[in-house]
Amino acid sequence: MFEPLRDAAFFAQGRRVDPKELVYYDESKLPRPLTAQDVVATIREKDSSYEPCAYLGGTKDPKSFKWLLAGRIGDHRGQVHGWVGPKFMELMQMGHHLLTGR
Repeated sequence: MFEPLRDAAFFAQGRRVDPKELVYYDESKLPRPLTAQDVVATIREKDSSYEPCAYLGGTKDPKSFKWLLAGRIGDHRGQVHGWVGPKFMELMQMGHHLLTGR
């Protein structure tokens, strides 16, 4: 359980916050966390072709996914032609780094 420092004050947007209001204060009271895999399964109930192309790994459990990214290819009529894959996302990230120098 998270134990805040006794003499520390916590602020958010200029307002003092009670540490017990924080989301991660007592994780033992939280329901099972929603995972990216749960979200993908729910989306696939409506669109079986849904395919994420990138993710950001979790910090507490590196094998968990915090964020998923999916790139849908479609037209102006709303027809979906497919999804971009991981290699496309990797190419976009490399291009971004080359163009921005970061």
